Amino acid sequence: MKIVIKKSRRGFAWTFATLFLAAIFGFGVMAFVHPAHAISISERRKLALLPAFTAASLLSGTYFRDLETFMLDQFPWRDQFLRIKAFNQFYVYRLKDNHNIFIKDQTAVAISYPFAAGADELAARKMSFLIDTYFQDMNVYLSVIPDKAFYLAARNGYPAIDYETLLENLQKGCAGAAYSDIFATLTADDYYRTDSHWRQECLSPTVARLLTDMKRKQMASAYDPRELYPFYGVYCGQSALPLDPDTLTYLTGGLFDQVKIFRSTANSQGFEASSLYDPDMIAKNDPYDVFLGGACSVVILENPRYADDTKELYLFSDSFGRSIAPQLLEGYSRVVLIDIRYIRASRLPDLVHYQPGSDVLFLYSIETLDTASSLNTD
Repeated sequence: MKIVIKKSRRGFAWTFATLFLAAIFGFGVMAFVHPAHAISISERRKLALLPAFTAASLLSGTYFRDLETFMLDQFPWRDQFLRIKAFNQFYVYRLKDNHNIFIKDQTAVAISYPFAAGADELAARKMSFLIDTYFQDMNVYLSVIPDKAFYLAARNGYPAIDYETLLENLQKGCAGAAYSDIFATLTADDYYRTDSHWRQECLSPTVARLLTDMKRKQMASAYDPRELYPFYGVYCGQSALPLDPDTLTYLTGGLFDQVKIFRSTANSQGFEASSLYDPDMIAKNDPYDVFLGGACSVVILENPRYADDTKELYLFSDSFGRSIAPQLLEGYSRVVLIDIRYIRASRLPDLVHYQPGSDVLFLYSIETLDTASSLNTD
């Protein structure tokens, strides 16, 4: 039996094949010819750049592996395709999460399970080392910042880490610090819908708990909220979904109009005067850098209104600490915010002159504890 293919169908097949090949090769060529981007603003990560061609990389196979990564990272309209993929994941295939992020009532939540094995014990050892080495004559406290998953994961059918065991291991491994429990002072609504961070304007109960546990008085300060919009949190890019932006609120007035701020220089060799907030950061890659100007090894906050004593607070924290440090300043003459992800602890005595009898607070988020190896204590 002779099969006859109509010319119209044959023409359609050729047209489709031609367009398909043109798209495949066209996108591949565009990955090489369009300007490469060093970072992805939406994903907040570095992108792979074109690898150098060498005989060694060719023979080892690493060249083609790196080339494949480069073409994936520099693929034209990458963000748009990621949004299409995420939309299909959630609304067509009805998957419960995308890139370990789920959405509940327009709130994006990162699944923090599983917690890295042994990371809690490692964090406790590192903090204990700091206590034994630098702070034996001080009052030391430990607190953990819960993530949104603590409030929303298990109750919505998502896996959750064993927070109780995590806290027990931290307290057991860091026996030299008194534990301050702030889990009950927060709710899921106290965090940004599109970001992992807490909202500064919601931290009064948390500040009160910490200052009470550290036996410090809280000043009766009234603050004026200022709003910045839009605030696109980290999950806007990581989930690749069209989430409505948040409004970032920061507090002014009262003590905050008088506080003096000093940030360590880029090489951590000294300090330079700075400001409590940098509103222009709302339009940058990491808009949460509005608070204290972003990541820094050491930031000093001085309280000109505090006259009860000369006690200082050495606050070891991460990005969460930048928004709560100003309110903790109500109970101290000075707060020194230290992020040992950006400086080795052995260099701190050259920058910070520890006041005997002062207080030390280790205040870390679940995410930082999960990557405790990033804490430079030696």
